[in-house]
Formats: sequence, C-alpha cells, structure tokens
Amino acid sequence: MVIGLLAVVLSLIAISPPIRRLNWYRLRPTAWVVDDLRSTDYSLAYQAWRELQRREGAQRLSDRYRSDIIQICLAEQKKEEPWQALVDYLWECYCDDELSEGQKDQFFWQMSRREFHFRPRVVRGEGIPYQLIFCGRAPMTPGVIRYNMRSSLALDGKPFGNPDRSAAWATGWNKGVASPGSSGFVNSVLPYNTPGIHLIRINIHLLTFYAPPGHETEQLCHEQDVEFEYQVEVLENETPDYIRFISDPTQKADLLASIRPYLVTYEPNRHLWLAVEFEFDNVPVNVAFDVIARIGEKEFEVDDFHARQGESGSRFTRYWETVAPVSERRHLPEGYTGPSFDVCDIILRSSKRAARASVDLFEIWDGELIYQDVPFRGYGN
Repeated sequence: MVIGLLAVVLSLIAISPPIRRLNWYRLRPTAWVVDDLRSTDYSLAYQAWRELQRREGAQRLSDRYRSDIIQICLAEQKKEEPWQALVDYLWECYCDDELSEGQKDQFFWQMSRREFHFRPRVVRGEGIPYQLIFCGRAPMTPGVIRYNMRSSLALDGKPFGNPDRSAAWATGWNKGVASPGSSGFVNSVLPYNTPGIHLIRINIHLLTFYAPPGHETEQLCHEQDVEFEYQVEVLENETPDYIRFISDPTQKADLLASIRPYLVTYEPNRHLWLAVEFEFDNVPVNVAFDVIARIGEKEFEVDDFHARQGESGSRFTRYWETVAPVSERRHLPEGYTGPSFDVCDIILRSSKRAARASVDLFEIWDGELIYQDVPFRGYGN
C-alpha cells in the first residue's frame, strides 16, 4: 500500500507543470555544488558557478565553502587559459579583504608570474642556457593594475651581474601592466663556465599597484618576495652521450606536418630584414635544428629551432639582413646589393649545437626537413 501511494505521489509530481519547472539543482547540497565547480565538464561547472553566486547573494554560503571556492579559483588562475569569471572573483574577494595572506601572495604572483628554467648540465665554454617564461593571469577590472618586479641572481652565494642594469632575467626593475592572458618567453645564456656543481638562487621582489578609473594616483595593493633555487653542473668536457641522436626516419612525415615555417619581412630604419616564423602542433619527438634559408644554390644560416615532444606554439627566428624578396624590392634602401629571390626554401637540419642551446633537450631526432617555396606571411612587428 505504501508503494502504491508513493507511485501516485510521483505521478502527480510528474504531471504538475509548476513542479516540472522547478529548478531542482537549487536543492543540491552546497558541498556537492562546490565539487561540481571542480568538474572538467564546463556546462556542469558553469551551472555550479551560477548557483554558488546565487547562494552567495542570498548570504547562504558559509566561510568554509567560500574558502573552498577561493582555492578552486586560485587553481583555475594557474591554467594556461583560465576561466576569467573565477579570476575576477578573486579580485572581488581581495577588495572585500576575504583573502588570507597566503592566498594574496598566490593571487598577485599568478597575475604576473615568472618561471625560470636553467639547463641542468652544460659543457664548459658554452655558458648556462636559461629560459624565462612570463604569463599574466590578471582580473578584468575597471581600473589599471600595474606591477614592479625587482630581481637579483646569486651564483654559489655570490651576487651575479650588475644590480643597476635592467635585464629580463636577473637584475633590475621589470615593469608592466598586468592583463588577462599576457604571455611570452625569453631565451638567453648565463655566461658562467667554471666546472663543477653550482647553485643558482633568484630572489624576486614584487610590488603590485592599482589605479581606479579616473584616478591618476595609484595605490600599493601587495608586496611580496619570492625565491627560486636551481642546481647546475658544468662539465669539463663533453661526454659521448651528452647529446644523443634518435635515428627514426618514420617520424619525418609527421614532423613535416607538425612544424610549418613562414617568411616574415621587417623594415627597421629603412633596412629590409627577414625572419622565419614557425607554427608547430604536438611535435611527435624532441627536435633541435639549425635553420637554413636556401636561395638558389646558396645557403644562409638563420638561427636555431628546438621543441619538446608534444609541444605546440609559435616562434620567430632572429631577423637577418642578407636577403630580400623580389616582391619587396620597392622597400629596399637605395644602393642595396644583396641577393633577391622569388622563392626561398627553408631547411631544418638536426643539430647538437641547437640542442645544447635549449634548457632541457639531451636526446633529439636525427634528420633533415626541407620546405620548398616557403610563402611570405607579411610584415612582422
């Protein structure tokens, strides 16, 4: 009898229009909704976010759940393409003084964070290659968020470099406007060649300022210090297996498809320059190449190119001033005597030298890729 009565009740619920229109998700326990916000299913996460915003507006969120939401938002901010609404929520929490000191440190560091990568093992005479990656994950605010970043580098406990010289990686002030989605990288070499194991320590002092709309005067929002340590070994001589070639001709077709070069012209101070732009998607194997431009029978060394297995992105070589396309002759400075051409081949030759210039490649594919009649994409910046 109880079962029959339950069936009647459920039938009435099913046919009742007001009940069918009821948003049952609003009855979901808050702990479950917070877990839904972590979901990789965007539609579910978005539904959870909307519901949590509604409950917060109705003052139905406890401090415990608000803290959980903040941690989810901080984790989201670290992603390559974060959900902007969650980053903006962190700014609101900061303005309402709802972030702990540790959460403030994480939030402001991720706005304009720097990642350093040093080659862990190098050969004497080549210096220490490093890469600085910068990526901003700032909120979209009506005002302007700006940062000042002062960094210093010590090697084996001793200051390295000139503290009054501005540089992207080591010493001096790094200034900029924190904006959503800003990113880039710098590759260079630390000139140090003493054999042995060495400790590199980087200290960063970060200040973040905010200027509200219509206000010229900015206020200091946050100040923090961040420290990184890296160990690097400088070898007296190169060992036979320091850089190893991978002989696998079956990878050639996939490499040609995954790496696409284009030519880009540039005209600073009435001098025509040329560069190669690479677009690459999911590179199937570690690669390090010398980049060669072939015009007729002559080859010009341009730069190097390297990428890790699975890496995707875009990259420019250095510009060089030894060639000029026929189509761009009208832009050439008076008296130009360099070679001109209608088509240009780009050759990528596996190179241990190029691998040694990277921060993490010790094993690379062995072979050569040839791209004939590479097209021009237009002018670079």
